[in-house]
Amino acid sequence: MNTIETHTLTLSDDLSVACHTAGRPEEEAWVFLHGGGLDSAMLSWREIITQWPGNEYLVAPDLPGYGQSSKPDIDYTLDFYTELLYTLWKTLGLQRINLCGLSLGGSVALQFALRYPHLLKRLVLVAPWGISTELPWPRLGGWYARSRWNLPAYRLCASRLLTRRLIAATLFGDAGKISAELVGEVRAAALEEEAGKAFQSFQLSETYGGKPTGRLLPELPKIDFPVLLVHGDKDPVIPLADAEAAATIMPNAQLEIFEEHKHWPQKESPERFLQTLADFSEATAEVV
Repeated sequence: MNTIETHTLTLSDDLSVACHTAGRPEEEAWVFLHGGGLDSAMLSWREIITQWPGNEYLVAPDLPGYGQSSKPDIDYTLDFYTELLYTLWKTLGLQRINLCGLSLGGSVALQFALRYPHLLKRLVLVAPWGISTELPWPRLGGWYARSRWNLPAYRLCASRLLTRRLIAATLFGDAGKISAELVGEVRAAALEEEAGKAFQSFQLSETYGGKPTGRLLPELPKIDFPVLLVHGDKDPVIPLADAEAAATIMPNAQLEIFEEHKHWPQKESPERFLQTLADFSEATAEVV
């Protein structure tokens, strides 16, 4: 099992980023980006990093506004996170990387791939934001993102029962896999003073009239290096049909569907996810 080290990178007077790393810095790098809401690097990727079978250099930052990174009062936009990732790439002295993004992190990975394709070997998108123009209940979602109830609603996760039900409703297909430890982690994130603020800011910048802007979709055919999409067939957040459509318009993309999974396939089934990445890496070894 890999040991995870945490380093704090100070990028400016009010901006520091916690980077969780494992493996050897001189080896090929994999960078993992977490999702929005109550997420963080370790919440999304701990099992993947600790169970990783090789010596590759693994990097999972807490995006600003989340986890152990600073939470300044700024606009948390897709452009901000994309350029933040580029700054991290330079600061860490990385070469061409394999980039894996979940949900919100998937949209950051997509835009990074479009802006800096020469810096990537492979792209992995797990239930990514950025491939949809419609979401379930768009009017309700648009109203809720702007409402005064958005941030206070996170306090509902003070209840362990409600937290477990939330995870079962949106993130895990098999409720039996939801551990008490996971419930405790999500609950702790919900009770933090700044909980939800960064995600609300992102939602407001990336939706219009309750719908995702979809501004990356016309650019997807430009991504011509190997792409793997991983998606749960029961995902209530990002519809599977959107992942299927995205896979058809990127010339070197493939889609792996996790049956009976929802929005967190990598968390619910880390062993299968790791094998999926290993198979993808092996199949694309001669073209990266």
